[in-house]
Amino acid sequence: MPSTSQTSRIDRLLAAYADHPPQSVPSRAQWESLASLGEDRPVALVNYFRFRQQAVYPDGRGDTVSGHEAFSRYTAVSGDALTRAGGRFLMFGKPTVPLIGNDRPWDLVAIGSYRSPQGIFTIFEDPEYRACMMHRTAAVEDQLVTVCVL
Repeated sequence: MPSTSQTSRIDRLLAAYADHPPQSVPSRAQWESLASLGEDRPVALVNYFRFRQQAVYPDGRGDTVSGHEAFSRYTAVSGDALTRAGGRFLMFGKPTVPLIGNDRPWDLVAIGSYRSPQGIFTIFEDPEYRACMMHRTAAVEDQLVTVCVL
């Protein structure tokens, strides 16, 4: 169970990202699960992305850019935010062929590491990151983001 301060932090994050579709940001239960991991263990986020043919912005803007282009707008800012949150990218790449398991059509896999789960909270609180999230939301048709304890 998250502490009172962690619950307040989660409340602020949910309010800050309330204009994003639910599947594009963590839910309360997901934030609480992250908070329950503690503060003293390194973690990685493994991100799988499939992009839209054409970006769809949550604010209804008429940008006619591809999902790839919108995601590039996101990554132009998110990498610096990751660094400010004490994290770093471990890998960024395009999946080629499945070796084991179901063949899901992902366009990109990215793995970022953080010194602790708190770094993930920190990046989502970063004002520049929050502003660029609209590009990620516009770009991504489907995603899977998992937390791995290192």
